[in-house]
Amino acid sequence: MFVDLMESHVDCAIESPQCVLTVDKGTLVWLEQLQSALQSTCPIGRGRKKLSMTPHARVRRAKKLSALLEGMALSEVIERVRLGKSDPHIACLDRALPSILKDKSMTEHLSSGAALTLAMEILDGLMIVYASWFGRSKIDNARRERERACGALVKRMLAFKRRYPKLMVIRLDVGYGKQYAAHTDPSHEILDHWSELLDLIKDDFAKSFLGYAAKFEYGVRKGPHMHLMLLFNGSKVRQDVTIARLIGELWKNKVTKGAGLYHNSNEPNYKARFTYCGVGVFSGLDDATIAGFQRVADYLAKRELLVRVAMPHLGRVLRTGLVLPPAPV
Repeated sequence: MFVDLMESHVDCAIESPQCVLTVDKGTLVWLEQLQSALQSTCPIGRGRKKLSMTPHARVRRAKKLSALLEGMALSEVIERVRLGKSDPHIACLDRALPSILKDKSMTEHLSSGAALTLAMEILDGLMIVYASWFGRSKIDNARRERERACGALVKRMLAFKRRYPKLMVIRLDVGYGKQYAAHTDPSHEILDHWSELLDLIKDDFAKSFLGYAAKFEYGVRKGPHMHLMLLFNGSKVRQDVTIARLIGELWKNKVTKGAGLYHNSNEPNYKARFTYCGVGVFSGLDDATIAGFQRVADYLAKRELLVRVAMPHLGRVLRTGLVLPPAPV
């Protein structure tokens, strides 16, 4: 659940499920693919996002599901789905599963034909659940939670922009190299590494650093990583791309001792990809600037399933320090 503290601080939290199974990489790969398949079948949307229920599209989606079911023990399917009930699409899937999956502990594996037949049956059940009050409420609530978290972040960014004539917004993605992840478990170190990086930023940019938002995520290929938004007083520091690079190097060389990786979203070539870019130095406050802030905030506010399953010890996956200091007298 996202918690929105609107006045002095934004602190978004997501409750982690109590996982009773050992979560291996195979489970995470399967859940990632399942989440993608389920979201592609969701009929609830706005305008063009609504699901096409043509026979061709229905078979195509069923094949996407059947590829996940083929070779998977049915009892395993049920247990792995239950790991991710906090995701609204998977909660709907749990409601839509045929009774054969709920009433029997089956261990045989599925042929391609049986997997496709089962996928079609599951898809038919999903269409009913998605269209019902239960399905709509689950998905609508998830969307509203994301919108509330996004709105709270935008409100904070605008408050800083109104206080500081030149606001610098830095966006960095930081994580770990594959060799490091192969010899240790960075998911248990990332919180300490983030605290160390934040202390270094506060020390090195004491006169210009204003606040942050840090989103923790987990990817099957990337492992644990963070998406960072850092705010600076642009009147006291210059060259956002250089500042972002310096902080990335702090993460790579000082915090992780050479094991870290980073992506600098303030690079000019990267910023040029977006019509409304919410990173850089902003002197004015027009519609384009607000749209850019909304894009950054929406990316940070999106819900993620794997991080809650792979790293339940994190608790809050979106952590912020966006307290506006008292106005000078």
